[in-house]
Amino acid sequence: MRYQQDNCAGGYLKLLSATEGELAKGEEVTMDVKTPYVIMFGPDRCGTASNKVHFIFRHWNPLSKQFEEKHLQNPPQVAGVTDFYTHHYALHIMKDNTYTILIDNKVVKNGSLYTDFSPSVLPPKEIPDPAHKKPATWDDRKEIPDPFAVKPDIWNPEEMINIPCGQVGQCKANRCYMKRGEWRPPNIPNPNYSGEFIRRMIPNPNYYEDKDPYRLRAIGGIGIEILSFANNVVFDNILITTDKKAAEEFTQRSFLARQAAEREFELVKKRKVAADKKEKFEEARQQRLERETLENAPRDEAEYWQRKEAELQIKWDNNTFDLEAAKEFAMFLGYTYKLWMFKGLRWIEKHPLLFFSIVSGVVVTRMMMKKKKPAAIVPVDQAKKEN
Repeated sequence: MRYQQDNCAGGYLKLLSATEGELAKGEEVTMDVKTPYVIMFGPDRCGTASNKVHFIFRHWNPLSKQFEEKHLQNPPQVAGVTDFYTHHYALHIMKDNTYTILIDNKVVKNGSLYTDFSPSVLPPKEIPDPAHKKPATWDDRKEIPDPFAVKPDIWNPEEMINIPCGQVGQCKANRCYMKRGEWRPPNIPNPNYSGEFIRRMIPNPNYYEDKDPYRLRAIGGIGIEILSFANNVVFDNILITTDKKAAEEFTQRSFLARQAAEREFELVKKRKVAADKKEKFEEARQQRLERETLENAPRDEAEYWQRKEAELQIKWDNNTFDLEAAKEFAMFLGYTYKLWMFKGLRWIEKHPLLFFSIVSGVVVTRMMMKKKKPAAIVPVDQAKKEN
């Protein structure tokens, strides 16, 4: 059985009686709460608050000639099956009048058909005698008000008194109070206490013995009863057999194989979800980096090289001026040279007359320096001889 939505839902199999109702007449069965059944078995799930597995069977009373519903007391609370996987619910009723409930091929409860159901499969052998009445003089009060107690002269019903916290009253700063109330005499042990009255037991006229309650009436069909506001409740692979080995082999072929496939599929699904999340994360990270790069990018080449100069200066100051930094420094010098050349041309365009005047002055000066004969240079040794 498999739930595919998280909702309160009861999903039961009803093994329908072949000896009663429409099946006994060979007619088409219309399922309702009055449709006679032999066994009702299945989970009653409501989130994590309740996850019981109910087991009810109808037992024939040979004295009243009627079927009676026997409900499993304390049905197993199954933990760990509140997911949306397929789960295997199995009920074994044995010839020794015991039962076993298995969930996902694991035993969750077992016991006796005689002792674990309400009302009991077998009625009690003795019952209290309904004709045995309590005598009028029988006093079953353990305590009585003290007849000799006297009300104090000073008693104020409105006075506030301390009481243990947790009782009804007004609490403040971990201290609780209540009104003193009307005066009542204290209780004392009853000197005339007769004890608890117990009726005498007599044989139960409705007692009968059933040595084989495991022998149920014939099953003529299978009904599915779903009590749920959710849809997509799936039932599959229903087997009714008296061969326990065949049931175990069927479980191996059907449920265990499907359980392994579902677990593998869920693992692949989780991996895909994780991969998709990682891909989306990396995509968002890349977009963020690109956005930050655009936001922090220099506005022009000059700002770029200003930043680069600052980085190179930091490397120089920190003694981390390596080969890569040297290459960047060379590129920086090349940019600076181009910048100077560019600024020089722009200055010439703005001041052509001044530029030509400076150039003319330099040229004339160089020409005059070439026409002037340089003084003769006499070696030191020759000068000494001449002197």
